[in-house]
Amino acid sequence: FYGDIAKQLGGSHVSVTSILSDPNVDPHEYEANPQTGIAVSKAQLVIENSGGYDSWMDKLLSASPNSSRLVVKGYDIAQVKLPENEHVWYSIENISTIAQAIVHDLKQLDSADASVFDQNLNTFQQSLNAIDAKMSEIKAKYHGVAVGLTESIYLYQTGPLGLHVLTPFEFQKAIAEGNDPPISAVVTAENQIRQ
Repeated sequence: FYGDIAKQLGGSHVSVTSILSDPNVDPHEYEANPQTGIAVSKAQLVIENSGGYDSWMDKLLSASPNSSRLVVKGYDIAQVKLPENEHVWYSIENISTIAQAIVHDLKQLDSADASVFDQNLNTFQQSLNAIDAKMSEIKAKYHGVAVGLTESIYLYQTGPLGLHVLTPFEFQKAIAEGNDPPISAVVTAENQIRQ
């Protein structure tokens, strides 16, 4: 995901290598190969999520120290964070912040193309307006409505949408992690659905 953003922000002025581009690969379980290590060692800018999502990247960065390499850690700069959920790019506010950090670093690496990066950032930020507008529309219509969630990741939207989440967090967390929820949380969730 961050690679796609970097391509949009850098345009034809930046070469981007996405380490994980296959949606079937679980980033939590990914194991780097030598080619990935080489790509990271040559990178001028590395964009990682951090927060435990892609800890393998920290190992690769440690294995090839480079004082001139810039690193953007999305989780570390995200303003909106959920308890025990590092998927910060699901927040529009976070994506905007991360995009600004990427452009800041691109301009450090290539100041001659700073205006191109600024223009691309502006275009990217404007593309978020449609999402913001839809979220405002949903909030106006459904603010305060009770909802149930099967995974905690949607909490990045329920807050800005003003939705009232009833499902126990323990239930959401367990499902998100592929675990069995505590029986008390299952009973509560089932009762909420029935009622």
